[in-house]
Amino acid sequence: LQHARLGGHARPPLLQFRYEPAAEACVTAAQSTFWSCQLGPPRVTVVGPDCADAERRFAARYPQARAHAGLALDIQFLPFDWHAHPVDLAQLQALHAQRGPATALVVSTGSDADNIGVALALKRACNETKFWPAPIYMKETNQTEFSKTFASGDETEEHDAYIQAFGSMQTVATFRLICDGQLDRGAGTAHKYYELGSGERSGRKNELEAAGRNWREVKETYRVANRAVADSALVKLWDGGWRPAQGTEVGDEHPALPDGLILPLAEVEHARWCAERVLAGWQPGQPRDNVRRIHSSLKPWAELSQGEKDKDVTQVSAAVEIATLFTPQGFVRLPR
Repeated sequence: LQHARLGGHARPPLLQFRYEPAAEACVTAAQSTFWSCQLGPPRVTVVGPDCADAERRFAARYPQARAHAGLALDIQFLPFDWHAHPVDLAQLQALHAQRGPATALVVSTGSDADNIGVALALKRACNETKFWPAPIYMKETNQTEFSKTFASGDETEEHDAYIQAFGSMQTVATFRLICDGQLDRGAGTAHKYYELGSGERSGRKNELEAAGRNWREVKETYRVANRAVADSALVKLWDGGWRPAQGTEVGDEHPALPDGLILPLAEVEHARWCAERVLAGWQPGQPRDNVRRIHSSLKPWAELSQGEKDKDVTQVSAAVEIATLFTPQGFVRLPR
């Protein structure tokens, strides 16, 4: 998001190299997370030598993602075979002409060796004449000397293209993350806020399968929804002018969102929720049917009742608590 702002982009665009399982997770997370009231909706471009097949797989897996006017996600699949053509400035300029600039690049080809080669080529091409000073996130199955030395994030103050490795087994399959339940702490907090918000709607409480239950008993579709709420918490703090403290910085442990930002954030939160729900296979309609995944609230913000809008306000209020769970060092103000 900060790179989008620095680059003067109207929205946060993600450029994804290849579409395999890890890449798919990145694509769906971006579409259900990067919703900001300062920028337009997220845009995802997937490139690869098998783009037609990738698009068919996406359409089969997420049939509702582009099926409804006003709820359709902006994702496009374009051909690009880096085995047959070099990854150079000319190729990036062609992609720029078709889909605009990139805020972040994700390389997840299915092979660590290919990932390193493509990421290095992108870094050289992006930094040529400062064409795309965008971070490059490189998937790796196991940590390598390359990633430890050259793919450890932004190590300079310069606004440039750097490589950040992600997804190695050593960092994502730890005992603390999995057995101690660290990954779902934020999601559980989001669910708690949902329960508090639904308490006033006692007449409908039995209809809402996720309400009033212990987090461990919540069905997977609602777990996914609450995880997306947690993942988007830092975006709301960023909208409010905060970023996590880094290094030796001492941050504010109690960041607050301006009162005037709550409703704009709630409107964007509804759009983000709609994107996440259609990716989960839900579709708009009346009446709500949890078995067939039909939801009456899948509609534009202006058509919602006040009670439905209040639910989004509740989730915005939850964002600060969720974000602080993951950021014990606190937050610092972003430069205006």
